[in-house]
Amino acid sequence: MWHYAADGRIYNATKTQVSENGSSWYTVFDSAVSGTYAETAAGRTYTFPVRSVRYVRDYLNGSNKNAGNHWVEIEVWGMRTTAYVGGYLLACCSLAEMRYNESRSLWEVDRWS
Repeated sequence: MWHYAADGRIYNATKTQVSENGSSWYTVFDSAVSGTYAETAAGRTYTFPVRSVRYVRDYLNGSNKNAGNHWVEIEVWGMRTTAYVGGYLLACCSLAEMRYNESRSLWEVDRWS
């Protein structure tokens, strides 16, 4: 996860969550629980127990510099998965391509590569 970091800003009320169905959410990071941090060019990596994930959402509420929220990049990596349908190999993947769903205000796994 990369937010704008050139000035070491600290974003307010940050929360990153993942979901398999877009309804039930698992919190990966919550600054209200884990505390805030200064952004760096290295970004931030969140690791969590293995689970099926299709959606990712990330909340920000301004920073100590201004009221804006700035995302630079979100990468999603997963365990290598092989899917079979009717005994035939359907897909094998490790990295997801993401797209932003405006109507739902969240990132979706669009296609596995």
